[in-house]
Amino acid sequence: AVLLCAFGTFIVDFTFLQKTLSESFLNTLSVLLISCPCAIGIAAPLAESMQMHRLAKEGILVRNRKALPFLSQVDVLCFDKTGTLTKGIFKVIKGLKDLDKEDLSLLKGICNFSIHPIAKAIDKEISLEKTKPDSIQEVSGRGMLARFGETTYHLGSKIWLKQEGIAFDERDFQTHGVTTVGLAKDGDLLTVISLGDELREDV
Repeated sequence: AVLLCAFGTFIVDFTFLQKTLSESFLNTLSVLLISCPCAIGIAAPLAESMQMHRLAKEGILVRNRKALPFLSQVDVLCFDKTGTLTKGIFKVIKGLKDLDKEDLSLLKGICNFSIHPIAKAIDKEISLEKTKPDSIQEVSGRGMLARFGETTYHLGSKIWLKQEGIAFDERDFQTHGVTTVGLAKDGDLLTVISLGDELREDV
């Protein structure tokens, strides 16, 4: 069918439209190349390969290449932000300035016990010498309970602090885009520490 269309184009151009041989041949060749499925067969995989290469350079892995043609229809993108859009390193934004040196030293002693990213970030931020607690307990996914003599400290999430019977204003924990942990001393909330993650420069 493509060959017949191309041949027909040559006959019409050369015979009826009185075009030159070179013009007729050029039009015939254009019809042949554009109409031939081979052009699509070569161009589509090449375009896909270029897409895959460019995405890989940006650190994006494509699990199913059949999804590529549908990218133009995407209106929602979901990311696991930690380590993808961000550096994956917690950094204290605010909350430590509300504490005196004694509490800061005790807090460093609590955080130094844990390998949790939040605890490590707080530990790194405090430049004072740590005070080791007499006893310490880490509650997985919730927080840490430490005792210094007769004094009890809680460091953890809002939900856990509430479960432990510590009273606080809900508004203290209402922050957008950051992680918050509360530090309480003998049942009284001392401060709410806000931690954030930095966006990667190339994101």
